[in-house]
Amino acid sequence: MNPSAHTTTKPPLRGIRGFRWTVCGLVFAATTINYMDRQVLGILAPTLDQALGWNELEYLYWLPKFLYQQYGLDLATMGPPLVVIYTMTTVGSIGGGWLSGSLLKRGWSVNASRKTALLICALCVVPVVFAAKASNLWVATLLIGLAASAHQGWAANLFTLVSDLFPQQAVASVVGLGGMFGSLAAVAFSQSAGSILQKTGSYWVLFIMAGSAYLLALAIMQLLIPNMKPAVVTHD
Repeated sequence: MNPSAHTTTKPPLRGIRGFRWTVCGLVFAATTINYMDRQVLGILAPTLDQALGWNELEYLYWLPKFLYQQYGLDLATMGPPLVVIYTMTTVGSIGGGWLSGSLLKRGWSVNASRKTALLICALCVVPVVFAAKASNLWVATLLIGLAASAHQGWAANLFTLVSDLFPQQAVASVVGLGGMFGSLAAVAFSQSAGSILQKTGSYWVLFIMAGSAYLLALAIMQLLIPNMKPAVVTHD
């Protein structure tokens, strides 16, 4: 009797592994699409546009290089400007939340108070476009500090919007989606920023992007969510 007749061959695993990742991708896509309504997009849009500005990571990575190239500062001398900038961000982080909260206490609606605070923060970022051409170090420092402070105020109100619009059981999912898309956009921006600096040798384009991104984000939010109302949960 031939022993080979009783042997069995194992199916190849290559197709199974590929199928596993396909299933994971479909589950991820289905979960994402499940949350894609106008209010979620209204939150994701400013998160993506915010990544085109200079968030705290971009300031951390690019600011020392900017100070070195524009003003010749090294590690021993760039301490005071950095201290001023990051101290200003602390003020913005607290002040942004206080501003919208103060408007709410005065009887303003959630829609008006949040969007007014976001508009003020977006307008405070605009002057940063002049930092690239500032001849004085401290003028550039204050312009960048104002923008970084406004970014923190913007972020404080943006995260609050999620709890304003969505029920408790959906907050974590929406924040997670916003963080994921924002991180992906930030990676793309970091790659493109390096290319822009290599081709132009100037921070002018980057500061223009940073100065305009927040107003663009607010305009998209207004288009998608003209009147902020809590999402209605339906049980099938």
